[in-house]
Amino acid sequence: MPTHAHRHHRSTFSTRALRALGAFGLTTADLANVQPARPAAQLAAIIDSRLAPGQIAFITGPSGSGKSSVLGAFKRLRGAVLEVESPARVARFRARAVDVVGRGGGGGRSLDHALTLLATAGLADARLMVSRVADLSEGERARIALARAIERAESSRARVVTLVIDEFTASLDDATGMSVAASLARWARRPGSRIRIVAAGPRRAAARALKPDLLFTLPTDWIAGARAAA
Repeated sequence: MPTHAHRHHRSTFSTRALRALGAFGLTTADLANVQPARPAAQLAAIIDSRLAPGQIAFITGPSGSGKSSVLGAFKRLRGAVLEVESPARVARFRARAVDVVGRGGGGGRSLDHALTLLATAGLADARLMVSRVADLSEGERARIALARAIERAESSRARVVTLVIDEFTASLDDATGMSVAASLARWARRPGSRIRIVAAGPRRAAARALKPDLLFTLPTDWIAGARAAA
């Protein structure tokens, strides 16, 4: 549950700044090792320090609030992260959906893996699974991209795997987005999970389904406003 910011260090933090921290459930202690003049980097560092394997952080807010800037700062901070491809990039595939995921292993095992990946990403539909990727809608391609990212995360040899997702469920209707979010959350939180997810998107509905461990709601022009107040 969010808590109010501690009321110390008033000599360096304005009342407005303290209230902003409190809105995110943070305290001035969280900012000890980051630079207030770089709000996106500051928030990214807080997420990195707090987010454990098997946990999810979700950043939401209106267009232009700075969601993608925070993800960009997180990627620069963390370096080795996995990103979900854009629907436009996935559109280059001419193969069928079931043929562009689950390629590891051999024979029926690969097919079973592909079906599981597609289902986890919200494509548990036989018609869609055997459709050509180029013929799918933008939202369906977004789910193909998510399935491919899940596959890469599972095959990574890193001790902790960080999956970054921008514009999460932005191309989906609320019902589909919530279904995909719930499925992704179950996958990320499996016992012994090495996965942590940092996602950003405009849909609060997706946030409800993800049940994120860290939730940040950025106001309009948050980046510009934070810099002005620094």
